[in-house]
Amino acid sequence: MGSEVESPIPNENHDSNGNNVNNDVTVTKTLTIVQPHSLLPKPAPPAKLNSNNRNDAVSRLAVGKFFRQRSNDLSSAISRGISSIKQSIENDESFNKNDKDSSGDVTEFNLPGVKVVVTDKKENDVSFSTKGRVISFFSRSNCRDCSAVRRLFRERGLRFVEINVDVYVEREKELVDRTGSKTVPKIFFDGELIGGLVELNVMMRNGDGELRRRLLREEGGKCSGADAPAAPAYGFDDDVAKDEEEEEEGEMVRVVRVMRQRLPIQDRWIKMKLVRNCFSGTDLVDFLLHHLHSSRPKAVEIGKQLCQKHFIHHVLGENDFEEGNNNFYRFLEHEPFITKCFNFRGATNDSEPKAAAELCDRITKIMSAILESYASDDRKHVDYVAISKSEEFRRYVNMTQDLQRVDLLELSENEKLAFFLNLYNAMVIHAVIRVGVGQEGAINRRSFSDFLYLIGGHPYSPSTIKNGILRSNRRSPYSLVKPFSTGDPRLELALLKMNPLIHFGICNGTKSSPKVRFFSPHRVAEELRGAAREFFANDGIEVNLEKRTVYLSPIFKWYGMDFGQERNILNILNWMISYLDPNKAGLVTHLLSDAASVNISYKNYDWFLKMGQETSPSLECNMGSLVLLMLMFVSWMLIHRWSQRNNKGPKTWPFLGSVIELLMNYDRMHDWLVQYLAKSKTVVVQMPFTTHTYIADPVNVEHVLKTNFNNYPKGEVYHSYMEVLLGDGIFNVDGELWRKQRKTASLEFASRNLRDFSTKVFREYALKLSTILSQASFLNKEIDMQELLMRMTLDSICKVGFGVEIGTLAPNLPENSFAQAFDTANTIVTLRFIDPLWRIKKFLNIGSEAQLERSMKAIDDFTYNVIRRRKAEIELSKNNGQQSKIKHDILSRFIELGGNNATDKSLRDVVLNFVIAGRDTTATTLSWAIYMVMTHAHVADKLYLELKTFEENRAKDEGVTLNQCDIGDSESFNQRDPKGVLEDDVLPDGTKIKAGGMVTYVPYSMGRMEYNWGPDAPSFIPERWFKDGVLQNESPFKFTAFQGGPRICLGKDSAYLQMRMVMAILCRFYKFNLVAGHQVNYRMMTILSMAHGLKLTIQRRL
Repeated sequence: MGSEVESPIPNENHDSNGNNVNNDVTVTKTLTIVQPHSLLPKPAPPAKLNSNNRNDAVSRLAVGKFFRQRSNDLSSAISRGISSIKQSIENDESFNKNDKDSSGDVTEFNLPGVKVVVTDKKENDVSFSTKGRVISFFSRSNCRDCSAVRRLFRERGLRFVEINVDVYVEREKELVDRTGSKTVPKIFFDGELIGGLVELNVMMRNGDGELRRRLLREEGGKCSGADAPAAPAYGFDDDVAKDEEEEEEGEMVRVVRVMRQRLPIQDRWIKMKLVRNCFSGTDLVDFLLHHLHSSRPKAVEIGKQLCQKHFIHHVLGENDFEEGNNNFYRFLEHEPFITKCFNFRGATNDSEPKAAAELCDRITKIMSAILESYASDDRKHVDYVAISKSEEFRRYVNMTQDLQRVDLLELSENEKLAFFLNLYNAMVIHAVIRVGVGQEGAINRRSFSDFLYLIGGHPYSPSTIKNGILRSNRRSPYSLVKPFSTGDPRLELALLKMNPLIHFGICNGTKSSPKVRFFSPHRVAEELRGAAREFFANDGIEVNLEKRTVYLSPIFKWYGMDFGQERNILNILNWMISYLDPNKAGLVTHLLSDAASVNISYKNYDWFLKMGQETSPSLECNMGSLVLLMLMFVSWMLIHRWSQRNNKGPKTWPFLGSVIELLMNYDRMHDWLVQYLAKSKTVVVQMPFTTHTYIADPVNVEHVLKTNFNNYPKGEVYHSYMEVLLGDGIFNVDGELWRKQRKTASLEFASRNLRDFSTKVFREYALKLSTILSQASFLNKEIDMQELLMRMTLDSICKVGFGVEIGTLAPNLPENSFAQAFDTANTIVTLRFIDPLWRIKKFLNIGSEAQLERSMKAIDDFTYNVIRRRKAEIELSKNNGQQSKIKHDILSRFIELGGNNATDKSLRDVVLNFVIAGRDTTATTLSWAIYMVMTHAHVADKLYLELKTFEENRAKDEGVTLNQCDIGDSESFNQRDPKGVLEDDVLPDGTKIKAGGMVTYVPYSMGRMEYNWGPDAPSFIPERWFKDGVLQNESPFKFTAFQGGPRICLGKDSAYLQMRMVMAILCRFYKFNLVAGHQVNYRMMTILSMAHGLKLTIQRRL
């Protein structure tokens, strides 16, 4: 042991001095010194050391840092050094880790500046490097041997490439060429065939010794993966699918493609409903007769085949094709639900549908392959992110397009059960990837009903599949209706007999649901029984004998009827015994055999997603830092609020301004403003990025509306808020465009033809309203007066404005989608004034802005339809020389005056501006007027007497005058009008106004200010408008219902005319009483209508 004789390692290169050149390792029997490897850079002293001491010993700290930075090179050098040492150790002592005698040996050797201790690996340490070799193997879905190979590689940390020939069908030929058979698994190291699972197990004997040797073996000094099977490439479809797509098209497909180009597809009104993109049965038959030169019966037969193959559908859901102008059809891609289907990509799949059984098998294989690759072995964790990026999932999504026109009626009961079980589980995975999860990782439950596939020509959601198909059309929990109605064609696919085990075969992606799996049609019953046993073996049931309590999944609470004819939990327990393991079965049997009662408790359902990884502790916040930041933020906020203690207006918050207080008081915003304006005639409300100034002093109002009119236009801000609804109409523009429209409108409102026409229309609809009220009085029926007035004004303004009979005031009060959409749009655009996030919502098309988009679509559909019809009527009258038949409505006049310059868009803006001017304002004013009159009995009685006297004397006097004043007072409730600010300005009261802000006068608040109307301002006193029995007109800057200055309302006289007629009839012939318990509050809109309507009972006056 004391000998210092050097023994150079054989087969190494040495220089002339006998030094090792290749490895620079000299080994002695004492193993005290090992020289640095020649491939390692020479250690250098830190820069701070004196350059004259370069030959001194290198600092241990500097070398340690050096080796840490180059740990991979160091590990490689040490491994080679150990390999050299092993060859020269006396008595051929082995360093094999499987040698029990040396399992605890330690070899110590030194490198300059660092001490290295090397120990051999333990048997349980199986991780090792592949040395650059490519491991790959061919597999199939649901193959136990393939799963074993995959698991062995993962346990050893080996990277491998898996080629599933069920997914990559085109690779099966390569498997046969390389191995001579189709059996799997087949394992390759680089291009060398190793064999299957048996051969791999042999290589793993004796602590993976042979496996290590094969992986570490180098051929020709380097490893090469050039001959290895290529990894699957993302984005390339298999050649088999391409060949199928390139097959010759059938005659019917070619006919359909021509049909799409030649048929007169257009929107039509069918049964009071606008149906888009449809054509008649006669249109189709005529096309087939001309294109195919077939007989009429043959053309009808082809039409039936097109329906059966789901190329076209009847717009009302009828399956059979019939010729006729009253039978309308549309292509599958034009169905209203089609854009919501996630397996629809702009066009339907016209190719001949594959067999449903084949698609079921394909879904099973692809999705099983996905789970095997991207889910844990117990399926409790699924890596959705990895799935979304995988080639397997891309192929699955492409394959779902084959479902669009598949014939599901050819499936047997077992095939149907397996098909929809698998499709449900696959759709949930797809929904999680595309729709995402809800708050804090909980699954988005709306995706169960909103996430759709187009299957066999009809939409299906996971909820529809579960409750409609698998549960044989049973109601979902807490639902009152079944998924499929009696005439629904999907009802034919519902299982004849519901199998309760389906609840253990469907996975909704949550942690409390059964594990995700996919079923084969020929073994589905057996696999469902296995799924039930596995569910109960885990957390499906727990038994506590001491408390005599059985803890069950909520599934048995929600779907108890599915597990027995009666919802008896004891029967359900008896049923599940056959699926329990012996231990749990014995406990349940023991409880049921006793005479004592059994307690049932349902566990909490965990709606969180089965994620691929648990939260990493490294991502958790440092709570101390978080608390400190929160304290600093709260302190800053409190200091900010303290600095505003003397402000008269709303208090603000950093960054947010007064948004929080404004949102908290949004539903009562005008009463909130009254509180501030009663203290100060001007209130400044800070908002993010702008400032809103509210004024109630008539002097300030006159300054804005008249004196400095040009500085207070509608402005870009107001225009951007309201453009979606009002466009470039008269109420939403400034400058030359506004002056041009106002000039045209003022001429029309002054014409005698329009005045006479309006009077006739207003009288007609006032009498229609009286007829409905008379019938309600006779039947002692409750009515919503505001809704009736809205219908009346909508009908009248459409008749006066567009010459169109809408018919909403018909005796049966039909629903009107235009009116509903207009109310919704009006509410949402008003909310924009205080919602700083509305532009983001609009960009993302979410929340209220998404609802606004849907409402505007309905509004525009109605409006453009009216315009096009009127243009056609006018053109026809002119061509026939019948100009006298052109109607006198406003739209017709604007079309004539505009000529070719009158675009549909400009006319649409005119239409909607007149609708909001003539419908909402008048109806809302009348509603509030009736409410105020009926709640002040002395006013109602006085009006009745005056009107009755007026009727008897045939004179025009006090009754009408008083009614007019009542209406004028009520009008102060109804609207507000924000103005933009072009340049900095100072109001007469000294308030400074910054450019870019908004100034708003609020009639609601102005009508309640004592400094405007005296101490009785909040009270309803119609007599205030009279002096010595004569009506006194107030300044338009004090009574601002019809604005003032250049923008004073042009339709003021027309509005008063209609309101006088209606109020005269209502107050003369009817007495109104508010329904008990009905609350009357305003709703925040541009026009302040009643939030809950005006529910009344009516009594007829004599």
